[in-house]
Amino acid sequence: MAYSKFHSLAIKHIYNYFPAEKHDNLELVQLSIEDRQRLVEQVGIRYRYRAKDTSSIVSAFEEATKNLIKKVGWQKNEVDLLIVVSQSNQNLLPSIASQIQGNLALHHELLAYDISAGCSGFVNGLFNTFSNLNHLTKSAAKAILCCGDFSSRLIEDDNLSCLPIFSDAVSATAIEFHPKHSNVSASFMQETFGEGSGAIYTEMIKQRLAMKMNGIDVFAYSSEYVPSNIKALLEKEKLAPSAVDHYILHQANQIINTSIEKSVGIKPSQTASSLHDYGNTSSASIPITLSKLNPTKAKANYLMSGFGVGFSIASIILQNHPSITVSMQVGNF
Repeated sequence: MAYSKFHSLAIKHIYNYFPAEKHDNLELVQLSIEDRQRLVEQVGIRYRYRAKDTSSIVSAFEEATKNLIKKVGWQKNEVDLLIVVSQSNQNLLPSIASQIQGNLALHHELLAYDISAGCSGFVNGLFNTFSNLNHLTKSAAKAILCCGDFSSRLIEDDNLSCLPIFSDAVSATAIEFHPKHSNVSASFMQETFGEGSGAIYTEMIKQRLAMKMNGIDVFAYSSEYVPSNIKALLEKEKLAPSAVDHYILHQANQIINTSIEKSVGIKPSQTASSLHDYGNTSSASIPITLSKLNPTKAKANYLMSGFGVGFSIASIILQNHPSITVSMQVGNF
């Protein structure tokens, strides 16, 4: 397992952005009424969001980034780093990050690049963001991490293993490196099980890329390897499961997440879910789920774990971290 640790970094604010088109799994005509009800009860997902076919994910990220900058009161020329985690770039070239920099007129000294990652993407994105900020020759620095996918564009209407699960959304997170956060620590545990790449993949069908998923394999990898990853990180930090105030798991589905929670020893009061209202939003799922928390402390311990396509796992413990504020907005895209 790849372990690393950083200090003096904090999440300032998260801005989550959804398409206007909302779908209800209880109205999924491809299934009988009984199967729809069983799906919602067992998988835990009722509502999903779908971007318009004409919408650009670059434009969605730009709007989220612009609103985030306004929300935290930053100036455009204060942003030192922009990372975009997505598997939905409509063009092979150029990168989404460089397009956002140019279209929003962020300053030219900005470091901007993309990362191709799915469900573990938010935590892996945090690792890359923290690594870059930690090595800048500045005593204080600011970064924006964008995550999200338009997964619906890879799913055919008759693919009932994926259609009721995945949802479109993007997220933008403001991150600050500053001496005032010296009491905050961030510890990562990252793993890759490439032999599980066949659990979620794409193939050409009718001259377009389409997503395929083997649910049994996804459950097997998730239930076996994710708890051991989380436990290893807790052990490394010498923390009992009860020492974490908030666990935020990637929103795969209710069956998988319940299995992980039981294996680690996570109590219902320690976790939150956004599955019912938003579905599986890929790398945006952890930022979205943070909106479901009701923090009772000014500072707390957060454990976030992303896992999925790859098969990739990335967990982080934020210790003594200030309460994370989150904005949610539905846009016209």
